Amino acid sequence: MSKTIKELANELGISKQAVSKKLTANFRANHVTTVTTNGRQQLVIDDDGVSALKSQHIANHNQPPTANQPTNQPTNQPTNHQRCRQQR
Repeated sequence: MSKTIKELANELGISKQAVSKKLTANFRANHVTTVTTNGRQQLVIDDDGVSALKSQHIANHNQPPTANQPTNQPTNQPTNHQRCRQQR
């Protein structure tokens, strides 16, 4: 089923802006249509486009972190707050 940017963003747990950034000119030409409802325009992504964006999102989140990405792993380093308390 086709989805709006908002619907897809909610489903993937990311912002509408993040979804919009993934819509290249080529992607828009092949998978996006503009629908006007009650005088408001919405971008609607077709089924193939939704599948492609979901696959891309999943693939990007299954990659191991690079040297510049945080790992969200706890470290043994004290936080700034703990360092300040230790200095007192």
